[in-house]
Amino acid sequence: MANLLDLGKIKLVWRGSYNAATAYEPDDLVEYGGSSYICIAPTTGNTGNLPTSTVYWSLMAKGAQARLTTTGDLLIHDGQAETRLPAGPADQTLISTGPGSVPTWRAPSSRPNETMAKLPRLNDWGGQHWVLPVIVNGGKQIKIMGRNVAGYALLAGYDWADFSRGPLSTVEVVPRLDADDFFTEVAVGGYAVYAITNKGYVYAGGYNGYGNLGHGDTTNRDHLRRIEHFVTTNPKSIAGLRVGYDNYWQYTCVFFLTSAGELFACGYGSDGQLGNGSTANQSLPVRVGTLTGMTGLTVSASLASLYAWNTAGQLWVWGRNAEGQLGLGDAVARSSPVLSTLTSISKVASAAGGYWNGTNHGSVAAMALALKTDGTVYAVGSNLGGSLGVGDANARNAWTLVAGGLNNVTDIALAGAGYTSSFALRTDGRVFAWGFNDRGTCATGDFTQRNAPVECALPTGMQGKITKIIGCGGSRYNAAFFLASDNRLAASGANNWGNHGASWYGFGAANGAQEVPLPAGVTVQDLRAGDNNYAEAGLASWLLATSGELYAAGYNGYGIVGDTSVRGVNGSFRPCMV
Repeated sequence: MANLLDLGKIKLVWRGSYNAATAYEPDDLVEYGGSSYICIAPTTGNTGNLPTSTVYWSLMAKGAQARLTTTGDLLIHDGQAETRLPAGPADQTLISTGPGSVPTWRAPSSRPNETMAKLPRLNDWGGQHWVLPVIVNGGKQIKIMGRNVAGYALLAGYDWADFSRGPLSTVEVVPRLDADDFFTEVAVGGYAVYAITNKGYVYAGGYNGYGNLGHGDTTNRDHLRRIEHFVTTNPKSIAGLRVGYDNYWQYTCVFFLTSAGELFACGYGSDGQLGNGSTANQSLPVRVGTLTGMTGLTVSASLASLYAWNTAGQLWVWGRNAEGQLGLGDAVARSSPVLSTLTSISKVASAAGGYWNGTNHGSVAAMALALKTDGTVYAVGSNLGGSLGVGDANARNAWTLVAGGLNNVTDIALAGAGYTSSFALRTDGRVFAWGFNDRGTCATGDFTQRNAPVECALPTGMQGKITKIIGCGGSRYNAAFFLASDNRLAASGANNWGNHGASWYGFGAANGAQEVPLPAGVTVQDLRAGDNNYAEAGLASWLLATSGELYAAGYNGYGIVGDTSVRGVNGSFRPCMV
């Protein structure tokens, strides 16, 4: 005998949109606020009870919380609830600024096919012959602008006299990337460009006088060529790189960090900076000591001194040490990594460069700052202008605690090579500075050198909100930028080429850092600054907007911030689209 299941009477009645004047019975369905509700108790004599009342109604199917009323409207989540985003104006595109932000309508880029993906890693200052490479088109291409020198400018077919390579020009890549490959990092230094792909391949091109491209020769390249040594001879997946060099393109060396934390180097090695126990140049990458597990590496802006550390905070140093900048208690160069007595390291910042000693520019100043995991800062090396912040003007060849009770520091930065201004960012978003201040770079409201930390004078409402500090400069001309969490930007120091992107020029103002007026609708994603003409202090800056557009300001003698035929040698006094 079959078993029977009596379900009784099942009947759902669709009643359309809810009407407060209508009496409803159980199993009636209505639409209200974009959702569907089922009546669970008679509303006869209880008219006016909204479907949100759990006494009479139960949610059956939840719909959008926001109503779309106009053709072209979009439904978005503003972080708290679903909401309506009205259709945008004609000819505008919807721009996402990343997770956690609400998309906005904006005018499209003037060159939408060149949406920027990433700015390059720069040393604090460059040389007279300088280029700016950027990753574009989702990492599929690298484009470049700046001065072109026949044979190694990465722009085949142009000669060095053709100064302007802005707007951006495409760099040839050999071999071409596979369909699933893309560039993740690009760096420039010593008039050479290096790029890493998502598969850990590394490409190099440009000047190669010291074998610094890692191709096994000293032949310049006018294109980016993959370093086959890491593919066939000694297969390695490269995760990061750093470039070190002296002045212009001279004495270039480069360091590669593998996914296993090993270090390899090639190029100029007379001070032992390659770390392989030799002072000879190397045209193929060589292993730096026996280091492994490294997570951080800093190369001084010039005259390479090296600082590498691991997740445990152990620090190894090697290379040039004429000013005691390695912190080993002497002034002897090291050609192999030496374990430092300074422990619990989270970051090192280093600067080195020529300065005027009253007779010539041949003297060199080199120093370094080290940030420890407990938020304290230590300094070592030359102390020109009080850049060590130890309370006096004396150099140190051993790591010394920065004076003034500075603590709770989360980041450190340097501006300038030789004449250096030092900065520390605390956990509370406040910035302190010390050192060289002839250009007002320390943002202290004066031009007095400081040998101990002083709180910076930033535009009203910015101190306590700073998230990033960018320093740049060479010789006696340096500058700094301060980016706040509310997308405000300020600058201090030398602005003789309009590199601040502000409407004034000259040296630092008497009331500290000045706010930079950003173009309408621009949210800063990243910022770079550098010196592209040592002799003339040709400072320039580049701003990457979250929309993928590139803006630039400052010295433009070689097209480094845009087309010289349009912008002139002074470039723009405000960040402007390249």
